[in-house]
Amino acid sequence: MNQYEYEEYLKTAPQHPDYEPIGRRYKDCFGIEQTIILHRNYWAYLDWLVENADLDAEAWIAECDKHREDKALSYNLMHWLWWDECDRHRKGHATLSDIPPLGYEE
Repeated sequence: MNQYEYEEYLKTAPQHPDYEPIGRRYKDCFGIEQTIILHRNYWAYLDWLVENADLDAEAWIAECDKHREDKALSYNLMHWLWWDECDRHRKGHATLSDIPPLGYEE
């Protein structure tokens, strides 16, 4: 999903505060600041990882950028966060919410 397609996807989210698109600035794998746009709930999960799982968000986002291929960085990061949360639920590890993310499968 390229940047344009991702921005269109963001517009299809339910009208709820958790899905408000929010941009934050982080450096990509080349050290160039990018605006990453995610729904509020994904930023909340990333903040939780930083505070509770000792995640270095800057390093993690730069690594995510290395593996995005032709996808938008925001889109790839959204999926990395989703995969991380699903994996934590599967393993019985703590997460921000006791409810698995939408689309979670065992």
